[in-house]
Formats: sequence, C-alpha cells, structure tokens
Amino acid sequence: MPVVLAAAAHAPLKIIAASQFSTRSIALLASKGSSIRKVADLSGHRVIISSARGSISHYLLLEALKEARVDRRKVEMGFMLPNDAAAAFAAGQIEAWATFGTYQIAAELAGARLLRDGEGINSPYALIAASQKSLDDPAKRSALRDLIARLKKAASWSQANPDAYAAIFQRQTKVDVEVARIMAERQNGLLVAPDAAVVVPLQRIVDRFYADGELPAHVDVASIVDAGIFPG
Repeated sequence: MPVVLAAAAHAPLKIIAASQFSTRSIALLASKGSSIRKVADLSGHRVIISSARGSISHYLLLEALKEARVDRRKVEMGFMLPNDAAAAFAAGQIEAWATFGTYQIAAELAGARLLRDGEGINSPYALIAASQKSLDDPAKRSALRDLIARLKKAASWSQANPDAYAAIFQRQTKVDVEVARIMAERQNGLLVAPDAAVVVPLQRIVDRFYADGELPAHVDVASIVDAGIFPG
C-alpha cells in the first residue's frame, strides 16, 4: 500500500514487479491476558496499527471490522512503528495490535491470541516500484531489469530451499530460529510480473480504501504499471 499512497499523492513512480507472500503473515492480535476473543470484541477498545495509515495492517483492520459488523467509529485506532509497538505489546501496554511479518510471529509464539489474519482480505503481493525518472533513463532502466532478474532467481532459489533460506534469514536478522522458520514458510514466494493477477486484487483494495476515505485520491492501478522491466 505505500506505493499506492505515494501514487495517490502524485509521486511519479511505476510498479515493476510483485513478490508473493502468504496473507497469514498479516494479523490482528490480542494480548494473552486480554478479554478480547474475537474481532467483534474490539468494539470499545483501542487498536494499535503498524505502521501507518494506509498500511496493509490498517486495511486488514478496517475490512475485518466490516466482516464482524463492528462500527469502525467504536474502535479507537492508533498508529505506531513496529519496533515500538512490539515492545509495548510485550510489556502489556497494548491490548490489540494489527501487525505483520516477524513482529506478528514473535508475538504469537509468546502467547498472543490471533483474532484474524489476512486470508480472504489482503492481497498476497508486495509491490516493487521504481521512480519514473529512473525508468526513463536507459542505463538505470537496464540496471533495474538486471536487478529484477536477480531477485527473481533468488526468490526461486529460496522457495526451493526453505531451510537454507530460513538459516540465512536468521543469521542476517538475528531473530529467533523458530521465527525465521515460520517467516520463511509464510513469506517465501516467487517474484512475479505486475500483470492482471496482481493488478485486479490490488485495484479492489484501492477502491475500498478510497471509499473509506483513507486515500486522498483514487488510483487506477493499471496506469502505474511498467511491465517492461520484468524478464520474459
């Protein structure tokens, strides 16, 4: 969603690729000591969202509230960077948290209650974008094409070698071994072209975000795609 937010603010950029991941890697969590058992119980409570307005976590919360028929006006929403939110959540200062990735996994392993993950709500694609200025420069465009080809090859390798990928991820990030293992399982997807399979679900999300007043302007996702960078 940061790419879409930038486009809505008229930043000159284009989507050049997308990385697949499991939508289980986005979630609404409640602290283990909380009385909150399901999304409907969030009414009257405060939810911290990581990390900003318009993020994938924000979208999950809004759509999950609709699904549970909870008036969003009855839920207080706050925004906090993931590292800060993780520390506050672990200390019991946050009762409900919309988060993702390693932050979500670590919290779940520590006993957090899963209220709703992104299955059936979020798009399973993370976007890779480049500035229009770079795309218009022949040398930079060529370099971007080479980079995406390398990333595509690396993604294919990591999917074929999940244990080795998890070991590398753990070594580089210093997260717990089990966190790295689950992260490799959930976010170890292929790099794909920004085609209709990516654009259509993303457009649906954009339309809903715009209808909810969370986007300053509507974005036609197809118009911010440059399909010429992705290797054939």
